[in-house]
Amino acid sequence: MNALAHTSSLQQDTTTEPISLAYDASATGVLSLRELLEHHPASAPSLIEPGLLPSSGILFLGGEPKLGKSVLAANLALALASGCSRASFQVSTPRRVLICQFELPTSQFAQRLDTMRQSIGSAADSNLFVDTAAGGHLLTTPLGLEHFLGSARAVNAEVIVLDPLYSTHDQDENDTRAMSALCQSLLRLRDGSGAALIIIHL
Repeated sequence: MNALAHTSSLQQDTTTEPISLAYDASATGVLSLRELLEHHPASAPSLIEPGLLPSSGILFLGGEPKLGKSVLAANLALALASGCSRASFQVSTPRRVLICQFELPTSQFAQRLDTMRQSIGSAADSNLFVDTAAGGHLLTTPLGLEHFLGSARAVNAEVIVLDPLYSTHDQDENDTRAMSALCQSLLRLRDGSGAALIIIHL
């Protein structure tokens, strides 16, 4: 009897308390779906619909040389600056757009824009800006990044066009670590300016 009583006592002693699954969301960053929707109830409308360029998003335009990527980017810039749908892209509100282009002389680029704007008149003129001093500045250097941020802030840019990407850095595009650093520079430009990015990449 004493042995049985002792065994029963041991069994009772090994009973454990229930494990609490409660968590502190502020400490872990983990949210339930309900909490997530409460914190982020609705996303802002896209700058270019349908969902092509979200607010503070990054749009890459890639392809082989001479396919018209720069012309497409200029069309998007004019559509955004004028608030007019263009080339089947839907734009509902005029946006302030900064173009940093490195391929054409400034006078030739101005002529291109003048030709392309004929269908919308002067609707984009007060919202479209061109950084004529962008050449030679590299996103991957502190001074270069500061130049682009300064230009964007000076005109309160909501969209920045970089054409082409390879002219904004001196990194080896086959080097994963170098490209990771470049991507971080792009994110700093986006976050520091609060603007969406349109990037032309070969």
